[in-house]
Amino acid sequence: MNDKAYLENCIKRAYAINKKFFGFDIDYKIKLVYSREEFNKEWKLDTPEWMCAFANNGCITIFAPSVFEKLTVHKLKNYESTIIHELNHLFFQKLVGTYKPIWLQEGLAMNVEEMSKKGRTYKYKGGPNNKFLFYTYNEEQFFKSSKEYYMNSYLATKKLLTDIGRIKVIRLLKKYSIKPTKENYIKLFKQALDG
Repeated sequence: MNDKAYLENCIKRAYAINKKFFGFDIDYKIKLVYSREEFNKEWKLDTPEWMCAFANNGCITIFAPSVFEKLTVHKLKNYESTIIHELNHLFFQKLVGTYKPIWLQEGLAMNVEEMSKKGRTYKYKGGPNNKFLFYTYNEEQFFKSSKEYYMNSYLATKKLLTDIGRIKVIRLLKKYSIKPTKENYIKLFKQALDG
């Protein structure tokens, strides 16, 4: 398999999906890794097998297509949806200037991935449990309750997108980006979440 050609094909579509959602362009880099040790070195900690990519500082670090199934629990058919997801994080970070609130960053990535028809379909039902809507990142909290965190991030974001729509969510993020603090986040998003 030609990793570079496969990746470029996925990126072209994934980028277009995210640009359409956010309405602007970004600069980004992709770093392919070929071992879990190399991935852990980039993350700076040991990672579980379900973790196959991450986005930070304008760069996506992801297992190369040729080793994706061997070194993660994911199938190669999910490679493009993973790229959609991680690019979404970079668009979010460009718009907001931070990765916080992490539940919304994650929830948007999952919902855009699902809306794209190229991504995974999440079968989560019910309302979100606010206990798992983490504002910031905590390594122990993240790995200990990752299933609940992802599910509730997805559900809360889906509710927000359904209740107020994509354009108003982006407007909220732009307002938040002027002063991306926890206090401003609470002020702007509490009403939207409770509405």
